[in-house]
Amino acid sequence: MKKEKIIEVRKWIITLIEILVIVAVIYGIVVGTQSIGFSESVYAKGYIICQPGDYVNVRWSPKVANNKCGRLDAGDEILLDGETKNGFALCADSTFESSEAWVYTGYIVFDKPVKTDGQKAIVSSNYRLAARQNCTGELRKWLYNGDEVQVFWWSDEWCVTNYGFVKSEYLDWVGE
Repeated sequence: MKKEKIIEVRKWIITLIEILVIVAVIYGIVVGTQSIGFSESVYAKGYIICQPGDYVNVRWSPKVANNKCGRLDAGDEILLDGETKNGFALCADSTFESSEAWVYTGYIVFDKPVKTDGQKAIVSSNYRLAARQNCTGELRKWLYNGDEVQVFWWSDEWCVTNYGFVKSEYLDWVGE
């Protein structure tokens, strides 16, 4: 009887270890690629998205406090090598005044943004909608169903509006 319980406990421990290994692998996959959605061995084309008249600083290392080595305007295309640190993505085509060029991921989208020149749209959400500082940034304002916004840049995932960055799926164009 004791031997059967020992075997049963060992099987339980082995099953638990297998589950923990599976969870660790899944966690490694999700966390390792979560920042901008691709693995380190793949180059990806990205586009800059920001408020009208603004630009995005390119830095020589992945820290906000570091010196700028260039700038990118809304709609500019960049090639990314997949490495991310501290919320910044490493540019693969460094045409800037630095051996490394880093761009904050909150201003990168992967589908070419369309300039819309302030076209009006209506918020269509059952809940409140966050208008953010950038794609990953802090809350600027809550928007509610029926609120009208002006859209300056549109991409499949994000829109740049007069209130900040909002998810495209929650906007309906006025006049469509």
